[in-house]
Amino acid sequence: MPGMGRDMRRTRGTGKSQQKLRLIQARQRLEADGSTHRRDCECARCEAGFTPSERERDLAAKRGAAKQGRNAAVRAAERKKEKARLGQLDLAAYFAQQNAAADAEVQRLRTMRDRSITDRRMDEFLLLRKGGMALETALAEVDKRFPPGGPAGPDNDNGSDNADLDSAAHRIGLLFP
Repeated sequence: MPGMGRDMRRTRGTGKSQQKLRLIQARQRLEADGSTHRRDCECARCEAGFTPSERERDLAAKRGAAKQGRNAAVRAAERKKEKARLGQLDLAAYFAQQNAAADAEVQRLRTMRDRSITDRRMDEFLLLRKGGMALETALAEVDKRFPPGGPAGPDNDNGSDNADLDSAAHRIGLLFP
């Protein structure tokens, strides 16, 4: 095919080169450092007598040990960073949980405050207590002035001009005692 011969030759040449490189690497036997040829290496270089000396082997072993040490230090630093990151995530989750609990408690207290502000029975009771009335007497007086079976919440404002309220609102209030 015209135009493809050049590309095909390059692909074929790359495959053969890779095969030769694999054969050479299969014959090479390296020390633990990954760069020094072992004594029983069968590569062409070693067969020709160009084997590393003992000094070169020692230096290569030291370089390999130093490289392993550096790699171990890097891994230890990464583990330490990951542990710190997980600790921060745990701490953030703890704070989020505590904030949610505090928000719920604040909301509960606000609701109770709103209910107590609109409760005429509570206002009357506090006024009687401030006036010096005894606890039992003040409770009895509040029950007499505002019967417990009466309307609840904002509808229990018996002291104001709420007599002209819509009767439908009162009927709805009676549906939910």
